[in-house]
Amino acid sequence: MHADFIKMDILNKYTISRKENKNGTYHFNYEIDADAFKTFVEDEIKDAEVLANVEMKSSSSETILQINLTGKVTVECDRCLDDLVIPVEFEGVAKAVYEGNEESDEEYDIIYFSPEDEMIVLDEYLYESILLCLTTQKVHADISDCNPAMLEKFSIVSQEEFDNITAQQQTMGENPEFEKLKALKNEMEK
Repeated sequence: MHADFIKMDILNKYTISRKENKNGTYHFNYEIDADAFKTFVEDEIKDAEVLANVEMKSSSSETILQINLTGKVTVECDRCLDDLVIPVEFEGVAKAVYEGNEESDEEYDIIYFSPEDEMIVLDEYLYESILLCLTTQKVHADISDCNPAMLEKFSIVSQEEFDNITAQQQTMGENPEFEKLKALKNEMEK
């Protein structure tokens, strides 16, 4: 049985039936949109347009999944809180293993599935793979792309105030009394 294109319903279950696809090579395509992330509690993804291409090579001894993700996700910019679009490019290889079979394999990621229904559920693997594509700090590459009104609200001091503080600090560094205090502080820290 060959599936050309599968888009799962709102239940967000991206699954492959191991029972129906025993031995051979099979190809599955999934569209991943914002609804796919609603089931995860700590969801920072606001929107998504990601295509998952899954190639399953199944034999009587093992099931290997080659998973490729391409597309984009929208998250909140850490700097200005506006929408930020981040590209998604991911390639991974996973081995489907029966639950209870505590197998570890350094060559493959492991996806466990139930021996009763033999459904390989990809939801969590796809979600985590997309999260791996996100940078730690999610900000616009160029600060000029950030929302200037929000940057102004987050600014603790204006540029003029910052310049005055910097000038005062430089002046203080030239003050002989300040230098005596600095020397005393250094002496006490010894």
